[in-house]
Amino acid sequence: MAKAKKFTDNFIRFDNRNDLEDAMKTLAVLTAKVDKEEAAYNEAEQKRRAALTENTAADRAQIERIKTSIQRWCEDNRHEFGKSKTLELQHGECSFRTTPPSVKALKGFTLASALELIKRSDLYRSLFVRTKDELDKESILRSFAAWESTAEGQDLPTHNVSAEQLAEFGLQVVQDETFAVTPKFAV
Repeated sequence: MAKAKKFTDNFIRFDNRNDLEDAMKTLAVLTAKVDKEEAAYNEAEQKRRAALTENTAADRAQIERIKTSIQRWCEDNRHEFGKSKTLELQHGECSFRTTPPSVKALKGFTLASALELIKRSDLYRSLFVRTKDELDKESILRSFAAWESTAEGQDLPTHNVSAEQLAEFGLQVVQDETFAVTPKFAV
């Protein structure tokens, strides 16, 4: 059962359905106005971004060319770094970083095929395959719905569960009610 919502004093009182219809009309007009202004703003923003991209395209290409050239020089001259992975320069630094180790499939394999191969291994199955236990909420809801739809006094199939039985497991089935206002816009 849904609880009654408490409203603050900041609301409009409607004396009849005509007042409600007028309010919905005003809501639709204001929403359409705001949507139109947002669309105009987004269109202008998109044009500004396109202009920025066009104006900086040559500089961005030059940046990538310089970065690639710096990387190639650093790879060819790792001795300049000494024992460090970072080379301090007057206007910046260059560094090599090692990413954390990760498991990836070899060429010609997928992670799914690797999983199947490991499952067949007696030695590695228990070490490398994880089984996740989790509640099957969909089955609980189906079972509860079947219990609710069965008439009082009838024998219930064993797989159907009542609210009291769910409570024994620390569970409950809840259903919230929400409210929505959807104005209809004139085109």
